[in-house]
Amino acid sequence: MLNKSFAAKAGLLGLIIPLLACSTLADLNLESPTAEPTAPLIVPTIETPASGTDAADLSESVVPEKPTDTVQYLVRVQPPEHPMSVAIPSGWAAEFGSADAATVVAATSPDGSAAFAINQKGRNYRLDWRVAPVNGADEIETAVNASIRVEPNDLPSYDRDNAVVYSSGEPTTLDPALTHSGGGGMIGDLFSGLVVMDPDLQVRPALAETWDISPDGLTYTFYLREDAKFHNGRPVTAYDVLFSWERAASPELESQTVLTYLDDIEGLEAFHAGETDTIAGLELIDLYTISVTLDAPKPYFLAKLTYPTSWIVDEYNVTQPEWEAQPNGTGPFRQQVHVNETVLILERNPFYYDAPAKLDEIVYLMYAGYSGRLYQNDEVDFTFISDTQVERATDPDDLLYGAVYSYTGLCTSYITLNTALPPLDDPKVRQALALAIDFDLMHEAIFDNESARPRGIIPPGIAGATDAVTPPSYDPERARQLLAESTYAGEVPTLVWTVGSSSGSIGGLTALMADMWERELGIEVQFNGYDWQDLWVEVDEGNYDHLLSEGWCADYPDPENFLDVLFHSSRPRNHAHYQNAEFDSLLEAARIEQDTTARLDLYAQAEQILLNEAPAIVVSHSGPSFLVWKPYVRGFTATPIGVPQNHLIWIER
Repeated sequence: MLNKSFAAKAGLLGLIIPLLACSTLADLNLESPTAEPTAPLIVPTIETPASGTDAADLSESVVPEKPTDTVQYLVRVQPPEHPMSVAIPSGWAAEFGSADAATVVAATSPDGSAAFAINQKGRNYRLDWRVAPVNGADEIETAVNASIRVEPNDLPSYDRDNAVVYSSGEPTTLDPALTHSGGGGMIGDLFSGLVVMDPDLQVRPALAETWDISPDGLTYTFYLREDAKFHNGRPVTAYDVLFSWERAASPELESQTVLTYLDDIEGLEAFHAGETDTIAGLELIDLYTISVTLDAPKPYFLAKLTYPTSWIVDEYNVTQPEWEAQPNGTGPFRQQVHVNETVLILERNPFYYDAPAKLDEIVYLMYAGYSGRLYQNDEVDFTFISDTQVERATDPDDLLYGAVYSYTGLCTSYITLNTALPPLDDPKVRQALALAIDFDLMHEAIFDNESARPRGIIPPGIAGATDAVTPPSYDPERARQLLAESTYAGEVPTLVWTVGSSSGSIGGLTALMADMWERELGIEVQFNGYDWQDLWVEVDEGNYDHLLSEGWCADYPDPENFLDVLFHSSRPRNHAHYQNAEFDSLLEAARIEQDTTARLDLYAQAEQILLNEAPAIVVSHSGPSFLVWKPYVRGFTATPIGVPQNHLIWIER
């Protein structure tokens, strides 16, 4: 899976879409005042203006039950970059929290005033505030900037007894051809493909009831289920498959995943480049049969079809403006209601081609707060926990109690070395950087020894991960020798590390590695920071420097998904710009090798070349992760790869 989704996959691996946790009032840990106010506490509220009107002078006063009551609204800034100001009389203190990290927590000034700004265009924000008396004052006045429209934060209703509820964030997209989030979660609830990866990580039929593979391994003939339908009841045909794949590969859509997951189809790259009007390898046989010809026999082709890029969409739906507001997929659930950045409620799809989902509804609460707190308040049914919380989660008297699961993801984190930029075009400089890293110190100081030590690009748990390869080990003397032998001896330029940093700070791992290189090799590192929301857009456009922190988790359990996808010279995900003819040749041979033992040996040879030439420095592999479900939720399987399984879950109270 793409690096920008590494955190999501290293978590529940696509079952939910984790985003920045919002600060809510409960998270602020505000204490009630020690003395009651001398007069009733007056907290303003805002009436809902008519659609499109401003919110000026629309306040009225209400008396809450106690000084720590909360008033909550959704705030939309129109136009952007206008602040909301709150004037607070002397003697009062206020705390502000928001679902967006760009909104700062404000403290009152000596004269009692406070202000904060909401700066992002066209987004809803959940604004929480609490006012506590300090010196017995009894009222507060609120001034709302006229550019801000305020809407009540009323959630649509759902049956809590027959729904599973997640804490989530607003998805970047619900388009299968554009998503980077893998096959679990919302995408897996709403859409499906010809095949699916089940919780045992086996490829099984989905919209395709069966398929044939030609003796030479080049042609796959898929026979669709004749009872498969979209959410609106329209039958799914082979034409829908052809349309979906041509749409995903069209240059106009600008899918960043199609050349990773569908490029094995004959003629797809030419179609994507705008050189042809059709994809040569796709042929409609009849209403429910489609033939797919590959450019070479690829034993992993079916596994790649389990990634959403190839999943089926409705032409009549996706050609409408803003179609994602009401997607018409083929998944086990269909959309019931979606309030932007607040909640997504899905209901059981009555037209689902397989066994119907066991749940009535799936609910995603967006930006509702810290999932651990929501779980303990019985507002959601699932949360991640740390290893130190496992004991609490097994105690029936603890609010964190539930069914505890653990898994180890199939993920690798690494530092990309951009070989297109000097001095990293010299392998000896790259090797010196790798040998100057004290991995024991790094894992103790940064990972608290909880992540797996690096061994190679292929993570443990995938066929092909072997101890036969030798990763670099800490050897500062040898590192200095290699640097002295390089073409940049004595004049190594400053390295620039492209990082994501909305706050202007850098992470501990980044700082530690930069310190090691300066201490052991005298190489200075500077940092070029992007806001997290902009970082991967810039990277995809090639705007990054010498160094780049990346992570990759398996989309299917095959070494091709790591070595080939990330480092073959022709691959768009080869951010290192690594080129090695022998390495490429080994990968190309492995693509078509049908004997498993011989194929894995080819990958081992290629991996050793990669470790020796160091276009990337492997930092860690996934350690164990822990999660807890409410005890009444049954049927969940902890998997190292995110797979669709919400339709397999049920509630048993």
